[in-house]
This record gives sequence, C-alpha cells and structure tokens, in this order.
Amino acid sequence: MTQVRETAILRRRCGKSFKRIAEGIASKTVGGVSMDTVKRWWRRHLEKAGEVAQWVAAELIRAGVKDDLLRLHFKGVNLTAVDTANWLFMLFKRFFNRQQPPIHGFFSSLNFRLPAELWL
Repeated sequence: MTQVRETAILRRRCGKSFKRIAEGIASKTVGGVSMDTVKRWWRRHLEKAGEVAQWVAAELIRAGVKDDLLRLHFKGVNLTAVDTANWLFMLFKRFFNRQQPPIHGFFSSLNFRLPAELWL
C-alpha cells in the first residue's frame, strides 16, 4: 500500500469526506486522486479489515499477549465494518508497540509480514 492510499484511509477514519480527501491529496508520482478512487480504497480497506485483524490478533496471541483482544472490538450487537477497521488500528498499535505509525506506515510495514492474499 502506498503512503498516499494509507493517508487517504487515515483521513477517512478521522471523518473527513471523500471529496475533501481527494482534493487534499497530491503527490509527484500520483498527481491528483479522484473521489471515486478514494471511495474504492476505503471499500477495499473495509473488506480486508476483518481478515487482517484476525491475522494480527493471532500473531499477538502467539507473541504472548494476554489481554482480551476481542473485548477491544465488541461494543455491542450491531457491529459495522468501520468498527472492525477501528479494531484493526488498535491491533496495529499493539502489534508494532507504538502509537505512531512506522516511517513506511502501518499498512506497508504489515504487508511485509502478511500472507499475500491479505495484503492491504
């Protein structure tokens, strides 16, 4: 995942509109990004978040984390894909043992470890 895509996803997670995100993203390699592209990135992130979160949680458990990781996720009966994506970010922070993303970003750093079918 590129830094541009990760930035767009982080901005969406903070509640910014697709239009505002698309208007605010520009880079030398990408140029501008359309609103439809940002929507596609967000949808793909939500689709992958559940599987990736399960993989990260399993790795944390293998590493000896004793906390109830599921309790961080479950807020009630009607969970949404956005709730799962938020849980994934909480797991990222524990997996990388830091509050701020690594220099390459959470997604790029995690893709080095993920099985190919789960790449973000």
